Amino acid sequence: MNRLRKMRNLLKYRNLIIFLLVCCFAVVGCGKNDPAPVTEAATAVPQSTPEPTPEPVIPVVVANQKAMDAGFFDLLPESAEIEKQIASVPVADNTAAAFIWVEDDTDAELVRNLLSEDIPVVAYNEIGAELPEETVEIRFSGLSATEEAAMETAIAYPPHDTPVRMIGLFSSEDSKARSVWNKAIDEGKVLSKGIYTGAVDSSLDGWIGEMLGRYFPGMLDCAYAETPEYAAAVAKRLADAGRTDFEVFTVGTDKDLAALSQNLPEVLPGVGVDTAQALKAGADAVEQLLSLQHPDDIVLGE
Repeated sequence: MNRLRKMRNLLKYRNLIIFLLVCCFAVVGCGKNDPAPVTEAATAVPQSTPEPTPEPVIPVVVANQKAMDAGFFDLLPESAEIEKQIASVPVADNTAAAFIWVEDDTDAELVRNLLSEDIPVVAYNEIGAELPEETVEIRFSGLSATEEAAMETAIAYPPHDTPVRMIGLFSSEDSKARSVWNKAIDEGKVLSKGIYTGAVDSSLDGWIGEMLGRYFPGMLDCAYAETPEYAAAVAKRLADAGRTDFEVFTVGTDKDLAALSQNLPEVLPGVGVDTAQALKAGADAVEQLLSLQHPDDIVLGE
């Protein structure tokens, strides 16, 4: 009986142990089948590409050949970061200003063309040309060419060498211009190649024609005329003959001579205008344009 009871107890314990083992395996098995915890991947933050540093735009300043030969670009401040070019149309996109030395109609037309391209223009108006209102104009005023000044300018004009080979045109033998002429000859500064005297000689046009026939290009340096009328007569015959080999210097006011020179480029003012002053004024005006200022017209000599 006791033995039977022990057997039953052992069977109970065995069943309990089997039950516990089954439960343990079941728990372990369930753990193995559980999905691994999902870890969310970190979202990548896009990196912004830095903007490239733009290349600095270097402004262009242009000038015509006459101004360049006179050293205009050398007068601009060395500290200014600019590109220097000869003036032409069409212009570079970054052209900021122009300086034009106006000595003939071609230069005046260049001024107009540059302005049509919206380029600010500073112009040294040597011949008194009609320029558009928006031009920053540099001109001399209030000057008068005396007989002495006209002669000094004619002698000093490059590329003349002394004695300067001249023809002279005078109203009379006793005029002041004639005495200035005679003095220059006595001093060895002038070599006379012919003289016209209005009170004595009859045909001015005939005399000029004779001089042009006698002296071929390269044989004369200039003409010295007592009046703008005499100067115009010589210059017109030069133009008719297609010659530009010598200049004509005369006496008169700056306005008279500027109007005359506009149509007859060989006629030069017989007064020593300070072109260096005009160039310096032009450089200052261009510097103002580069600083986004708009200079006023500049009148020198008053």
